[in-house]
Amino acid sequence: MGEQIALVDADTWQGLYLNSKLIYADHSVSVRTLMGAVLHRHIDGFDIYEADYEWFDIVGNMPENLENVVLIGGKTIGETWET
Repeated sequence: MGEQIALVDADTWQGLYLNSKLIYADHSVSVRTLMGAVLHRHIDGFDIYEADYEWFDIVGNMPENLENVVLIGGKTIGETWET
């Protein structure tokens, strides 16, 4: 079974997650950073999420676990997985 990559965009900040764990966060994720994360891995999926900007302004950083990211509309990514 392969691994999952997710990119979370929060307006002026982005987070890169591997198997739901934060591996990189900065103002942008470069192609070099992305390729370095996936090199020699079997990737089954790549998802892109847009975080709620107001939520991100309050918390100020990407959470360690992808499921805790709050999306536009107020649900966490984890809540969307449950439905």
